[in-house]
Amino acid sequence: MISLPLTLRELGWIQVLYADAAAQTRSVKAAAMLYELIEPYADQFVWNGGVSFGHARTYSAMLAATLGRHEQAEADFAFACEFHHRHGLRVWQVRSELAWAEGLAERGEPDRAREHAARALELSREHGYGAFTPRAAAIVGSHAAIEP
Repeated sequence: MISLPLTLRELGWIQVLYADAAAQTRSVKAAAMLYELIEPYADQFVWNGGVSFGHARTYSAMLAATLGRHEQAEADFAFACEFHHRHGLRVWQVRSELAWAEGLAERGEPDRAREHAARALELSREHGYGAFTPRAAAIVGSHAAIEP
């Protein structure tokens, strides 16, 4: 069992960075532990007083997708994307759309994956978020699911 120091048991920016890494590396064991830590704070916006990290549901969705909890991932991604859009948080909207696209591609839904990746790519290009552009473009240009 993976354990965290007591100082990391409250939701903070460290957990969401770990959650992003667990999702990108498809680490089911880490995703399960982190999901349990983040889920109680799913209605919060994550920031450390100087830098924001988007809505917690972006990360719970990424972890749920990694764990194969597709209905929960869908609900959380939809919430996070809409929240970020409604509040003008474009960089986090891009990140949420891209994570949703990656989760859909991973589970073999390439058409829906391309739809979300296209939104991420458009916003990324429009607002200069170059870090997301290659990953979104790869999904948009793909004709099959992402290989595990």
